[in-house]
Amino acid sequence: MKAIAIAAIVALGLNAVVLSTVHAAGKFHAGGTVVNEQGAVSGRGAAVRGPHGGGAVRGGGTAVDSQGNFVGGHGGAATVKDSSGNIKAQGVRAGKTTGKVGGGVQHQSGMAVQGTQGSAKSSGSFNTDGAGGASGARGTSVQSSTTDASYQGSTSYQKGSGATHTSTCTNTAGETVSCTR
Repeated sequence: MKAIAIAAIVALGLNAVVLSTVHAAGKFHAGGTVVNEQGAVSGRGAAVRGPHGGGAVRGGGTAVDSQGNFVGGHGGAATVKDSSGNIKAQGVRAGKTTGKVGGGVQHQSGMAVQGTQGSAKSSGSFNTDGAGGASGARGTSVQSSTTDASYQGSTSYQKGSGATHTSTCTNTAGETVSCTR
């Protein structure tokens, strides 16, 4: 498991390296894999500089040890700027998956974005137990910065029972209203 923890740190560090390198060069891609008797570690990253100083970066990594335990992670961030260099929108996303080959798997992920029109965030998880069971949940929140209208939603899933969804919406006056599709 020590190799798995190191791989997760390497994957996160790769994002920092990519961020600093893209500033100097405009775009960057890298990746690599190491395999030995203890397992394997793989990582990758990419970055690009956009117009007016915006840009995007993403990276990820995976590790597996000789007992079949694995961990994988990914992350990314982006910024969009207008012609004056002002930020119009920015966002981040990340995810992590752990488990054991032939056994259960646990996944968590999330994202957040903010722009001139509002913001949104979402996070969730999904798990299997290695014996056919599965469950998951996700929560999402959206807020308009121009009208103050909002959406709050939650979805859960349990194999055998199905999915359940609840949501609450507010209008520009802050009153709870029906959420229309």
